[in-house]
Amino acid sequence: ITSTKSMDFDGADDYLVSESPTIGTEFTVSAWINTSNVATTGGSYAAFFATGEYDSGTTFKIGITDSAGKIEIWANGAARGTGTSNVADGKWHLINYIKNSTEGKIYVDGVLETTTAYSTALTFPNIYVGLGGNNSPIPDNGGYFDGLVTELGVYDRALTALEVASLYNQGMPTD
Repeated sequence: ITSTKSMDFDGADDYLVSESPTIGTEFTVSAWINTSNVATTGGSYAAFFATGEYDSGTTFKIGITDSAGKIEIWANGAARGTGTSNVADGKWHLINYIKNSTEGKIYVDGVLETTTAYSTALTFPNIYVGLGGNNSPIPDNGGYFDGLVTELGVYDRALTALEVASLYNQGMPTD
């Protein structure tokens, strides 16, 4: 999924769903987000990207958690890393999660914030954008994101730090 126009999610019932690309052990999820709201309908975790099924324990989510507005990664039922910056400040932020065969890395605005050991392979049966709270990324369970998302990309490899910096240096979205 890629877009050069921002998608505006209302935090109540807006989301997109897409079939997933084939993803191996290594991947990158990249998106510009803009929000000032960490609360969601149906849960306290505001995911802007999710995949998997909660009941089977194969979920993967990137979202904003706690009142500090930090990026947090959830995979297979557990937190797999939390950023250090407040991204729920009403400004555009480039979020990158890079997973290789041994670890996951959270980048915010081109800067590495967290590296966490994580070697489990993940599957991406469907991709949900704007949905994925505490429960599974199924509309009946809520967890809707309130904010803007644009230039969402899913790569079938781990981007390098230089590539992440290049994405950030291309400039912030204007809409």
